[in-house]
Amino acid sequence: MQGFDTALPASDDEGEAWLAHAGALDAAGDPRGAAIRLEHSDADAAGLTAAYGEVERYVGLDALRDDGSWRFTWRRGFIEEASFALAEETRPRRRALAERLLADLPHAGALDPADPEQWEAALIDALLSHPAAHRLGKLELRLTDYHRSAEHAALALSRRTWPRLETLYFGHAFGTLFEHHETSTGGRIEPETYLHAPVVPKADDDDPDVV
Repeated sequence: MQGFDTALPASDDEGEAWLAHAGALDAAGDPRGAAIRLEHSDADAAGLTAAYGEVERYVGLDALRDDGSWRFTWRRGFIEEASFALAEETRPRRRALAERLLADLPHAGALDPADPEQWEAALIDALLSHPAAHRLGKLELRLTDYHRSAEHAALALSRRTWPRLETLYFGHAFGTLFEHHETSTGGRIEPETYLHAPVVPKADDDDPDVV
């Protein structure tokens, strides 16, 4: 996953510069080079999808795609748009996915793969902490687990700059302020019990990464 931000063209309008960047990626054995070249050709959508499928396997994001909770699109070797809503049908294998993500991909904070109510946070954290997401232009987070997911998403967002992010949705599916809700494991959430507990922990003087 090295070289995501190395020698990027200054502007997306610089087609020749991006093709040169694609050549450098090719030389490094990075399949994003082939995908970028396809974007500059008349390749059909299926060919481009297949090329970025190779990219996702190369950078370790194929399991997130297969889980179905994340939907994301690529442009010029980076994820341009991403939306998250927990997929119910893949829940039975989510612990194995969380364990793999926590072992293989960068994360903003510590998570416990034995705790089912931290699996959603692990999926969110894996993408937002990944260098492929650095040029996100649109992000939607539709959270289920009230506390941990929001905490880790906010931490991951706060730990880097997002120079291209123009659209952000960050929230839960509450219709009213104190509406009761269920966690991803069917546990009951009563929002009023959290009124005096911050969603994101207060700064810890002993931990400069907590903001």
